[in-house]
Amino acid sequence: MATRPSRYRSSTSASNQLATSKAAEVLQSLLHGVQAVISPPSSSPARPLLLPTEQPSTAPARRQTVGGYPDIQALLKYARQIHQYLTALQPPNTAQDDFRHMHGFQLLLSVLRSFSGYYNPQVRRDAEKRALFELLHVVLAVLSAAFRGHHGNRRYFRHRVEGGGWEALEQIIASIGLGVSDSDMWGNCQLFGKLLSFALDDQRMDELCQWIAAVSIADSSQSKAIAAAGGAPEAKQHESTQQDTKKNGDLRTEDSDYAAGRDEVAAESKEIDGSTVTDENESFEHVSKEDAMEDAAEDTTKTKDAALSGAFDAAHMKTRLSDIIAPKTELQNAEVMRTVIGFWECIPRSQAAETDPISLLVLDSVAALLHISLSNLSALHSTGILSRFLRLYFAVPSPLSTEERERILPICRSLMYLGVNQLSDAQFLLSSTDPAASVFCLDVASKYTGPPFVQFDLSHCGHSSIELPNLGRSFPPMAGNGYTFTCWMRVDTFDRKSHTTIFGVFDASQTCFLLLYLERDTHNFILQTSVTSSRPSVRFRSVRFSEKQWYHVALVHRRGKTRASLYVNGEFVEQVKAAYPVPPPTVPGGNSESFVSFASNNRGKTIPVQAFLGTPKDLSVQVGSDSKWSLASAHLFEETLSDDFIAVHFRLGPRYQANYQDSLGGFQTYSASARLALRNDFHGGKDENSDILRAIRDKASSIAPEQKILMSTLPRSTFRIDGTFFESLLFRSLSRASAANLLSLTTKSGTAIAINGALPCINDALVRSHGVSILTGDPVLATPYNFDDNLWRLAGFSSLALKLVERTTTAEELVRATEMVFHCINSSWRNSDAMERDNGYAILGMLLRAKLGSAPSSAPLLLVTTTPLASESSGWKAAPVTGDRKDTSLRLLKLVLAFVGYDHANPLESLIINPLAYRILLIDFDTWRKAPPDTQQLYYEQFDTFAVMSKFHQFNSRRLLRMRTLNSPCWICFTAGP
Repeated sequence: MATRPSRYRSSTSASNQLATSKAAEVLQSLLHGVQAVISPPSSSPARPLLLPTEQPSTAPARRQTVGGYPDIQALLKYARQIHQYLTALQPPNTAQDDFRHMHGFQLLLSVLRSFSGYYNPQVRRDAEKRALFELLHVVLAVLSAAFRGHHGNRRYFRHRVEGGGWEALEQIIASIGLGVSDSDMWGNCQLFGKLLSFALDDQRMDELCQWIAAVSIADSSQSKAIAAAGGAPEAKQHESTQQDTKKNGDLRTEDSDYAAGRDEVAAESKEIDGSTVTDENESFEHVSKEDAMEDAAEDTTKTKDAALSGAFDAAHMKTRLSDIIAPKTELQNAEVMRTVIGFWECIPRSQAAETDPISLLVLDSVAALLHISLSNLSALHSTGILSRFLRLYFAVPSPLSTEERERILPICRSLMYLGVNQLSDAQFLLSSTDPAASVFCLDVASKYTGPPFVQFDLSHCGHSSIELPNLGRSFPPMAGNGYTFTCWMRVDTFDRKSHTTIFGVFDASQTCFLLLYLERDTHNFILQTSVTSSRPSVRFRSVRFSEKQWYHVALVHRRGKTRASLYVNGEFVEQVKAAYPVPPPTVPGGNSESFVSFASNNRGKTIPVQAFLGTPKDLSVQVGSDSKWSLASAHLFEETLSDDFIAVHFRLGPRYQANYQDSLGGFQTYSASARLALRNDFHGGKDENSDILRAIRDKASSIAPEQKILMSTLPRSTFRIDGTFFESLLFRSLSRASAANLLSLTTKSGTAIAINGALPCINDALVRSHGVSILTGDPVLATPYNFDDNLWRLAGFSSLALKLVERTTTAEELVRATEMVFHCINSSWRNSDAMERDNGYAILGMLLRAKLGSAPSSAPLLLVTTTPLASESSGWKAAPVTGDRKDTSLRLLKLVLAFVGYDHANPLESLIINPLAYRILLIDFDTWRKAPPDTQQLYYEQFDTFAVMSKFHQFNSRRLLRMRTLNSPCWICFTAGP
């Protein structure tokens, strides 16, 4: 396999002198021409120039329109020529670097700023308004050309242009008069068309927005004509159409120069497109002439039909939108979506008026992009639009219309897959008094509990991988028993034409070779250990992997017996005979008998071994593959792990992000703890010496020390290219060499990196070849903070969770709050630990009793603990909830039973996973025994289920024995028998 080629790198540091070239002189001449047009007259107060004062003799004098604004036609001419210059070569190219070094970004913003206060629909003629939007269109096209394929320019614009280029662009557009609260329909359609086209790099979005403008204006004109005439709508409409046609004809005659300018633009655009490299997606600034004519004819027909029908057709808009945002559409300039949503908020709204069609288009576009790929979802989530949508939707009262609310709620749910952007968003949701907010919180808390992960999406460029250039030690291990590879993975989409590559190890000569992948047809797990032997690979036939499901996969390959064992989800599935990988050859010249080679440090050293996760470029079969899979963690051990220790790995779940060195009992959820204890009971007399108990009670490092780990890849140990780590304490604690290397690898090179967790010190890892893995092919990094994490980060969980229950006033609110608290406890080991440490279950029992209106018994019959559930001396008492308390008590009991392990769908599978909560909320809790008959029946039936009927009844009894609850009269009654 060939070495991966280096990325194009450009320095955005302040600056080196530019090398003079003919092409650079041409660009400088064009930029000088733009500056000459927008520069103030000599009589005006001077302002600093962006470019050197030596301007070529060809630069024109400043030409101004009425009001002192620059000549738009001159700016359009120069901007199109600059665009042609930037798109002449395949990106990234030196022209893009020259544009940045010559302050081209600042000059573009100055061009737009020179029209501050220009747009006024009541004053400006149609031709002037069209010219302004054409200028905005061309400026955005130049920005798009400068960004295309060039990470350095994007970073420079984001951080170093006027303190933040995207924020400055939004403010400048608003200063022109666009996107403000009193904007007209036509202007909004033009603005959103240009911005959405820029975001997608697709001109068809602008055409769709112009179609909406034509339909809406025609609809409005027809309605006004009917209202004014009081009848004869067809005649009035025909007369109005004739007048509009005559008016438009006058405008075209009056503005013949402008029309000629547009013809010149089309000719130049055609010339530009002829010189550019054809892209897979249609470029933002290019639409073929034939397609444009066909679309124009089609739009004219549809516009007339819509005008005659007298109504805006939202269904037709969605159909056209689906043709533009296709299954493989990608956001090209996602940062501008923050600007789009900012202007979308300013669209005039009225409860009596109909929803603005352009508002629906913006929301439908966002929703369509979210459902295409995780890449689009991550890009939109990073813009922070979720915060704006949440505050608009759950505001009381909400300014949004019904149609807007119907579209925004699914968008918010989709964005919550990656968690909230900031903790204040979670605080806003939890503090909201709107019942819809609590429903939303319960929905996302129960639905989104997944781990951080990296998605390898091969549909972008045919390859996507995490590559470690050197393992740092020899592989395969020749001294120990063998090696073990473990990972948490999920196949999002299989590709029918290519295998799904998971993991590989190789040296430059491919003597040492190891490859793990899923076969394209059978979806079986394949192990390949050679590229030259007669039987290079073996298949594990016992398991077939499915899509959309997380799997824990462990491969244990023993050296002596040359047998490989596969474990899936902690269980052994199959063992096959497989050849052990061959060690890499020694470094060339290392075996020479010369005196020099004898003294050389290379003597006896082997060729470095590389490792990768995903599909590297050299293994890519085709561009545009549909293969997608996600990785939550991966470890390579130079030791064979036992069955029990692999089971511990599985039960910790994909959210565990470490190296299995601590006492792992503290990282278990209630379900994991119960399942591991149940598995340990099957060992009989060996249960006290099992690896399960050693890993849970003692240090797991005694089983697999950290020095036995060759590679550890965790999404939480990954540094992004956006530089969000700059303000972290971790970055500030790095040594100078490590920090410089981190900056060079990420922000300057445009690639994310993953720290190899096999090296415990990050400072050490950043300066070693085997300490850093490179993310190539643009894998998507997702590190969400789920809702249960947010409750812990806000207030340590217990106090906040109990407050949510305490503040409820209705029965529905009480059930929702309790269910959400239970979900957050069961999915997080931190939250469960906090509830036990803070005596949270006793307080929760007191709250539930008070909310159900049940007074504590003075001498409860079954109370065997001295823990008080209420304090009579404190004088505090929670107000009972309103509503049907009889039904509420039954619903709450079902929630409590499910929380402690009762399986309502299949009671025989019931397993007590939380004995502490079982004792406090069921055995010691007398409220259920005073409840209505239906509740009492379920309450007493659960004793019979856990103690007698369940196939785990013996395990349930042993767990409760440790909690000293077996002397409960109810439990004794059901376990004593007849």
